[in-house]
Amino acid sequence: MFSNQVFSLLHQTCLRRLILENIEAQHLENIIHQLKPLLYLSSLSIITIDPVTDKNPIYLQIFQLPSLKYCKLSLGNSFFKKILVLANNIFSSIEYLIIDHEIYFHQLDAFFSYVPQLRHLSLNLLCKCEITASPLPSSMLNYVTHLFLKVDNHTELNDLEYLFANYFSSIHVLQISADDECMSAHLWQRLILLYLPNLHVFDVLFDVHLQYPFDRYCYEYNVSPFTVPFWTERQWFFDLRSYQKRPCDRMIFYTTNPYRRKTYNLCLKSLNTTMSNIHNYETVLKSVKHVQISNEMVMNQCIEYFPNATKLTLKDEYSTAVYDSIPFFLNRILPLQQLQILIIEFHNFPILNMIEILFIMPNLHTLTMQSMHVLFNENKTVLTQNEKFQSVSKTNCIRYVTFRDICTFNKVELLIMLFPRLQHLEINILKKDMKSILECLFNINNINTHNFVLLCFKRASRIHFQHFNSLVHTGLLRFHPKVKYFDGALYLWQ
Repeated sequence: MFSNQVFSLLHQTCLRRLILENIEAQHLENIIHQLKPLLYLSSLSIITIDPVTDKNPIYLQIFQLPSLKYCKLSLGNSFFKKILVLANNIFSSIEYLIIDHEIYFHQLDAFFSYVPQLRHLSLNLLCKCEITASPLPSSMLNYVTHLFLKVDNHTELNDLEYLFANYFSSIHVLQISADDECMSAHLWQRLILLYLPNLHVFDVLFDVHLQYPFDRYCYEYNVSPFTVPFWTERQWFFDLRSYQKRPCDRMIFYTTNPYRRKTYNLCLKSLNTTMSNIHNYETVLKSVKHVQISNEMVMNQCIEYFPNATKLTLKDEYSTAVYDSIPFFLNRILPLQQLQILIIEFHNFPILNMIEILFIMPNLHTLTMQSMHVLFNENKTVLTQNEKFQSVSKTNCIRYVTFRDICTFNKVELLIMLFPRLQHLEINILKKDMKSILECLFNINNINTHNFVLLCFKRASRIHFQHFNSLVHTGLLRFHPKVKYFDGALYLWQ
């Protein structure tokens, strides 16, 4: 957590790369002000834990950093729609810009006037407002070669046409994520021919929500125009797949051969036989870092392999009967030794099954789980004497754990015994367990918590905060960690 008393950059004048994470919005302007003397700073990444309402002052100070080439900002989403003043004598040296928070379409004209040197641009775009500013000359961004867009469901192709016509005619690589409003082969063909003469990579992912069962056949029919020579001659191939059955049917239409995205949702088979027959599927997907597996059927039938994956999500659509066989099937899909992040969304997942999975993933540093089921006959003594439990406890590297369901004191005890190198724990608790959990985690004599730094009670109410203060003031809590209640969460650290 950031503290005004201890955080200072004023003497780091030779700093070249800076990453700021979990910053409170109220402190950000003070931090940005300290960046002015950093004449050699070339890379800056900022992630706040709550939305910055007015981002314009932050933008303006960042644009004035003289050596900045790479900038990644995730400042939270807000409804602030004010437009920057057009650049007059402030022009940024930024070449790689990633905006992970939402930015409104009508704010882009003025924003782009400050960054004429852009080469790579990534935007999370909202189109809820009408365009109010006059378009700037397209030469303002004539160096952009790589464009990555994530657009909301209000975006239409005529909105994107405005951007391509005025700013991005020089791009070589276009990656766009949108919904089915932008899924038109004929309109995309027209835009590419008119405005994107240098386009070599056309990478799309359209998310389709089916309101009625017969919609599926309409979409399967509508993708056939993507198989005409205009697309195949450029070696641009696509596929349509179903990936969700509940609470409503969903499909994705996306670019294949090669697959260039970092996340892959391992879902059902292709729904379009016409498209399946025009090219062979790529089975070794080297770009993918995050693999999401929906259920045991797609896991068992998977023919793809992900040699560079470091993150795995197991979604909550598995039957309990296959829990024991999960490690076997995973080993055919990705190299388990190199995984660093694991997300298990199963409800009531038995702890012994989880240990079996952790045993084959020795390099994990982050674990997120929905719940952990402990049977009545699996008491702490029996579990901790289990050979696999002891082996995982001695060898695992897990430092960050998130437990989404209610986590009792008994489960916290098991977690810190299983993960003795734990530094950060995020859980939901009942008020009655707070005292015992705090004394367990912040006890300096507990050999399993010597590395522990930060505890977060998610979905905590003011009652939890008041209860903590009561424990301190009445002397019932032997250890007094620092505390901050913020945005519905209670943070405690030493």
